[in-house]
Amino acid sequence: GGIVNNNISTDQSICIGTVPSNISGSVAGGGSGSTNYQWQQSLNNNSWSDISGANGVSFQPPALTDTIWYRRIATTILCNGPQASISTVVRIIVNQNANALFNPTSLIGCVTFNINNQVINLSPDNTNVKEYRWFVDGKLVGNEQAFPGYVMTTPGDSSTIKLVAISRFGCIN
Repeated sequence: GGIVNNNISTDQSICIGTVPSNISGSVAGGGSGSTNYQWQQSLNNNSWSDISGANGVSFQPPALTDTIWYRRIATTILCNGPQASISTVVRIIVNQNANALFNPTSLIGCVTFNINNQVINLSPDNTNVKEYRWFVDGKLVGNEQAFPGYVMTTPGDSSTIKLVAISRFGCIN
């Protein structure tokens, strides 16, 4: 009979630049003789390439910056080429860090200086951000995408506005 039990672990979701969990594989059997393994990777789940030196039952991927697919080819002396066993595919989704970017249209103004959304000029990241936290001089003033507004009323005053973007994937804020 052919090779059986060529199973590997399931899909993962990680943050950019982190090392995914080990992709564990079961020991394949059948096919007459000892089983050899070759791990492969793909950037599109279509075109596959062998990973040099990845010949174990399991595989530890490196730190990743892009979504990638892995699979394992199991062969024996009798079951190779078209008779080789190809495992299911494991997809490792790489999520980007949250991105907080605003580019104020004005840094200086006369009192009463109204700092509003038009002045803040936020470039939102709705794909990777689940919450925005706005601070003025270290004090939390809002947690919506829109800046809640702040009015400066004393001549010569200055304030520091900070935005913290909270990742929807648990990645770096």
